[in-house]
Parts: sequence; structure tokens; C-alpha cells
Amino acid sequence: MLSPISSTYLNNLQSAQLTLLQQLSSGSSVNSASDNPSGLSLAVSLSSQATGMLQAEANAGDGIALADTAASAVGQIGATLQQMRSLAVQAGDGSLNAGDRQAIQDQIGQLGQQLQQISGQTQFNGQNLLNGTFSASIQTGAGSGQTTALAIGDMSGSALGVASLDLGTAAGALDAIDQALATVSAQQGQLGAAANGLTAAQSYAAASADNLLAARSNITDTDYAAATSKLVQNGVQSQAAMKALTMYRSMQQLQISSLLP
Repeated sequence: MLSPISSTYLNNLQSAQLTLLQQLSSGSSVNSASDNPSGLSLAVSLSSQATGMLQAEANAGDGIALADTAASAVGQIGATLQQMRSLAVQAGDGSLNAGDRQAIQDQIGQLGQQLQQISGQTQFNGQNLLNGTFSASIQTGAGSGQTTALAIGDMSGSALGVASLDLGTAAGALDAIDQALATVSAQQGQLGAAANGLTAAQSYAAASADNLLAARSNITDTDYAAATSKLVQNGVQSQAAMKALTMYRSMQQLQISSLLP
């Protein structure tokens, strides 16, 4: 019969060997709840937080793309208004005849229609951006309330007050266009600030996710050097225990033989 103490010791060594081999083959030091119960719980929590931050990073990226799309269209509106302003200044030339003035008025009308098209057709993921209906809250963090608000004003020609400009009075047309340009400039500034804020939120989310994943790795990843060293050590101890048990069994057999007649 084997020594109970030696048998238990050998079984423990063999169990430890199997655990180490599993850690080395899987790359994870926590392959079941029994390996490290508290560590596994923390690792799951860190994984959940990291997943949330990675999604927040993606959300911020979508928000940046939306803001950039709107800003590009608002820039086109600003450029169109500048063309309208140049025509309004031209209309103030007293040397123009009636035909010249009508041609300028027609161009102003075409540019007004262009403004309506830009404001009415600019969309992101099926949502109109420049007709005054867009307002959204973008989840840029993993927790409740960690959002970034984004709203865009009405950039249509009618809202800007330049949809039906009459160049009969050049000064009045210029005042209306200048006011529209000021509104457009303010909207561009707001979109730029929103894009900067979303970029900062995206960078923070990415860095947080990296840190959370690194913390999880510290808990769950196998330390190959330590595990390999322990595997070798346990192997030596296991061989020694086997030899000791073999010797113990041989001695028992000799003792039993000596007692036989």
C-alpha cells in the first residue's frame, strides 16, 4: 500500500502540472473560476468596461464623421452666400442697364435654389442635417450620462433670409447676406468645436479601453517564464516523489517476503 501522505503529495503535483500546462497552452492563467475566483470576477468587469469604451470610441468616430459632413455642407452654403454677395455688390453699379440687372437677379435666384438644395439634401445615415431638425446625443463614454450633444441649426435659404433676395435695393440685399454669413460662420464654429470635443472623447475612450484591457491582461495572461519554471520544478519534484514511492513499495515487498516461511 502506498503512503497516504506521499500519494496525496504526488496527486497535488500532478494536478498542478495539468493546470500549468493548460495555462501555457491557452495563454490564460485563469481558465476556470477555481483558478482565481476574485481575479476572474475582476477580469470580467474590466472586459465589460473595455467593451463599452471601445463602442464609445466608435460612437465618437461616427459623430465626427457626421459633424464633418455637416461642416462641409455649411462651407458650401457659405461659399454660395459669398457668390450672392459679390453679385449684390455688382448690382450696385449704377452703370448697369435693366438687362444687366435682370441677369444678376436671375443668378441670385439660382444661387438661392442651390442653398435650398444643399440644406434640404445634406444627410448622414438617412437623417437630414441642415433643415433645422437634427439634434442628437452621442454616447461617448461607457457610463450613463457620458454623452455629447450635437445640434445643427436651419441652414436653408429661407431660414437665413436670403431665399428671395430683391436686388432692387443693393444695400438691403447686402445686409441680409451679411447677416446670413454671420449665422453660417457661427454654425461652422459650433460644428468645429463639436468635432474637436468628439475627437477628444474618442481619444480618451481609446486610451481607457487600452488601459482596461492591459489591466485585464495582468490578471488573466499567463506569465510564461514563471509558469515554465514552475512546470520544470514540479516535474523534478514529481519524479523524485515517484522514485520515493517506488522505493517505498519495494521495501514493503521485501518486508512482507521476509515474514513468509
